[in-house]
Amino acid sequence: DMARRAAWLLAGTLGVATGAAPPVVVLGGGKSRLFKAGNPLVFSGAVSKVRGSPGAGDVVDVHDGAGDLVGWGVFNPHSQYRVRILAHAPADIDHRDVPALVASRLRAAARRRLTVGLPSPTDTAYRLCNSEGDRLSGLTVDVFNGVAVVVSSAIWLERRREAVTAALLGLDGIHEVVWRQAEARLKMDGWEELQRDGAEGGPAAAESGAGEAPAADAPTQLVLESGLRYEVSPTLGQKSGFYCDQRDNRAAVASLCAGRTVLDLFCYSGGFALSAASRGATRTLGVDSSGAALALARRNAEMNGMGGEV
Repeated sequence: DMARRAAWLLAGTLGVATGAAPPVVVLGGGKSRLFKAGNPLVFSGAVSKVRGSPGAGDVVDVHDGAGDLVGWGVFNPHSQYRVRILAHAPADIDHRDVPALVASRLRAAARRRLTVGLPSPTDTAYRLCNSEGDRLSGLTVDVFNGVAVVVSSAIWLERRREAVTAALLGLDGIHEVVWRQAEARLKMDGWEELQRDGAEGGPAAAESGAGEAPAADAPTQLVLESGLRYEVSPTLGQKSGFYCDQRDNRAAVASLCAGRTVLDLFCYSGGFALSAASRGATRTLGVDSSGAALALARRNAEMNGMGGEV
């Protein structure tokens, strides 16, 4: 009911109440070394016992068999990822404030992107947060002209949607947040069970299937990657609307393509084909099972003056 949902979401905005000790997940014998080394994903088989009664997304401490603190994170009784560790001892353990930690990690992620020149006049599409790579397991954020597209794949994030959104809007250059759900991964995280219990979050766009592309009338952004123009729909299409994680791979492949003929299989919006053509490929061919994806790739080719090459 609405009261249960409101309580569930309110609890998600908090860490652990002042003065209250969090529940404790105790690791099995010989299992702690991996997590002390920094691995954030505690599988169910690594858990010896749970002290207390944490629910999905609740904050827990993680102890080794001797009772020493390994770190703290978020619990999920429905997932094989029983705990996603957010902070490892000895650093970042002076509090259990999830919103504050998320905001700090996102600021750090933004600083790291700035050091490698993202965003820039030639790159206005980039990945801001790469899940475990930025120490926020389950959270992927791509940015298109200041629109941050969240792809959530974990229950703990669904419980803290408002906090994540506020943290993103607090970053320089971010003026809008679109929240999308990776449905298959959320299902593996137990999302369906919680929805049946009335604990669903607010509306969000679902991550589209493998062969889909945005409809012609969907809201779009015109973004730049390596100086090439692409049409991106933040609310539709595959993943976040664009494969930002392939930016370096597109550049690497393109550097090998001068004077060559290039086949871009499963091309979606044509990123590899266009990158190859921009670096001197004599001909590129994009192949995809989706007519909408091919239409998108053709529009991108025309925008870049490559209609006759791709």
